[in-house]
Amino acid sequence: MKIENANQLRGRASGVIVVAAFGALWLFLSLYAWQIINVATVSGIALGLAALITAAVYLFREAKRWPRVPDDPAEGAVAFTLAKLRLDAYIPSAITAIVGLHMFPLGRIFRYPAHYRAGAILLAWAVASVVFVPVADL
Repeated sequence: MKIENANQLRGRASGVIVVAAFGALWLFLSLYAWQIINVATVSGIALGLAALITAAVYLFREAKRWPRVPDDPAEGAVAFTLAKLRLDAYIPSAITAIVGLHMFPLGRIFRYPAHYRAGAILLAWAVASVVFVPVADL
């Protein structure tokens, strides 16, 4: 995808930070589970994370050179659709449900039952939160 505005570049930089942080955390936890945490492995994770964060900061700075647009058309499909239907109050619940659904395949891939429980809790929270959306917000 070609970058056309500052919003897209900032979105990419934000994505780099999120993926780098989660990736570093998962890598650290997997090394911990394998009991191979030492100075070298922690240093490698820290250096990799620092390099990616530095790249993200560079992208944020470069974004100042690009034109900004008021509404970025590259926002999430669910949030975009709910906003167009004037159901903005349901966006947090939808995002929670999507994150919860992602936990089930992760539980299978990593053979880690806690992911199933986390996914079920997130889905239950998403369903319960829909009940508490104020009628005035709809």
